[in-house]
Amino acid sequence: MNRYIIGLSAIMLILIAGCIQTPEVGLANGAQSTGSTSGSSAVSDCRVVYVEEPYTVEECRNITYTERVCQEKELEYTAGPIEKTDLCTADGGCTGKELLGECLYQCSGAMKRCRMNITNNDPKLTGTWVVGATFSYGGAAFVKNPQTLIIKPGETRTFDFEQLYQLDQKYNIASCSVYVMHPTLADECIDVVNTDRVCENVTKTRIVQEEICD
Repeated sequence: MNRYIIGLSAIMLILIAGCIQTPEVGLANGAQSTGSTSGSSAVSDCRVVYVEEPYTVEECRNITYTERVCQEKELEYTAGPIEKTDLCTADGGCTGKELLGECLYQCSGAMKRCRMNITNNDPKLTGTWVVGATFSYGGAAFVKNPQTLIIKPGETRTFDFEQLYQLDQKYNIASCSVYVMHPTLADECIDVVNTDRVCENVTKTRIVQEEICD
C-alpha cells in the first residue's frame, strides 16, 4: 500500500513539473534564438558651437561743414570835382600853354583835359568802377570810351580823359562831363557753419550659439 502511494506521488510530481516548464518557441527558417528579447535604439550625438552671424544696424552721426554764402552789395564811393584843363596845341608861342588871355585868340587848335577822382568808401570790399566822359563843342558831342579801374577799400584813383579839337572864330572852349556809368557791385561773403545728420546702414557680426547634431 505504501509503495503504491509513493509511486503515485512520484507520477504526479513529474506531471506537475512538465506543466510548469516553458516550451521553446521555434524560429522561422531555422534561425537560432540569440537570447535577446529587445532591439537596440540609436543615440544622437549633439553639441553646441559658436558661430558669427551678420546683422544690419542704422548708425547716424552729425557732420559739420562750412559754407561760404555771398550776396551782391552796392559799394559806396565819393566822386571828386571834375578838374578841367584847356591847352593850346597849335600856333606860335602859346603852344602847350593854357587857353587864357591872348593865347585863346592866337591858337587854332586846343585840347580839353578832364579828370575826376573816385574814392572807394567801403572798408572791406574791392570794387570795379566804370567811368565815361562826353565832350561838347560847337553843337557837336564826342563820347569817349569808358575807363575801368579797380579800387581797393579806402583807395582813391583818377579817371583822366582828353579831347583834341579845332577852335572856331568864336573862340569857344569845349565843355566836358565825367560820370560813373553804373553802380559798382561786389560780392560780400561770410562763412556759415552748418550741421547735417547723416544715417547709413552698417553690417556687423555677432557671436551666437547653434546646436549641431550628427
